[in-house]
Amino acid sequence: MTTEQYREIITTMKEGGAGFRPNERVATALVLEGNLGIRISDIVRLHLSDIVNDGGRYRLSITEQKTGKQRIFTVPLVIYQYMENYCLRNGIARDALMFPLTTRAIQKQLALVCEYLGYEGISTHSFRKWYATEIYRNANVKDNFTRYGKQSLTLFGKQFFTSFGKDNFTLPGKEFFSSPMGSRQATVR
Repeated sequence: MTTEQYREIITTMKEGGAGFRPNERVATALVLEGNLGIRISDIVRLHLSDIVNDGGRYRLSITEQKTGKQRIFTVPLVIYQYMENYCLRNGIARDALMFPLTTRAIQKQLALVCEYLGYEGISTHSFRKWYATEIYRNANVKDNFTRYGKQSLTLFGKQFFTSFGKDNFTLPGKEFFSSPMGSRQATVR
């Protein structure tokens, strides 16, 4: 999936099209998958309260549904704000599921949008792959990627945000975030 396809899928999902209604819930779930790099099966189990302010950074600690492994991720402030704004707009309590959907429902909606746009071979997993590709491309850390190459791409993303210390890294899907100040520039410092 290209960045242009990512943008078009999310925009179309939010606006609707012939044969399907707008679906902000599914679009938001896919934006989070594309910007956190975690599986859609873990996205549908998220609560806003799963993210904790830990000494100046936001941390997400989950047990992966597929593997049963405990994972801890740093969540950039702009992504936390995006999630918080989504919950506020939709009246979702901090302890409630953010996306009371099944993985299958998201896959079906994505398939409708992709068919409408004429895209083939795009699934929910494409958003995780897109995340890893964008982190790699934007960070320009080929040597570090090679060093971590045998580990999971999610670990690579986690390592980037917590260890590589890259200043002003631009998030891959920044145009879909809005901050309380109205700025569309999303950077991690």
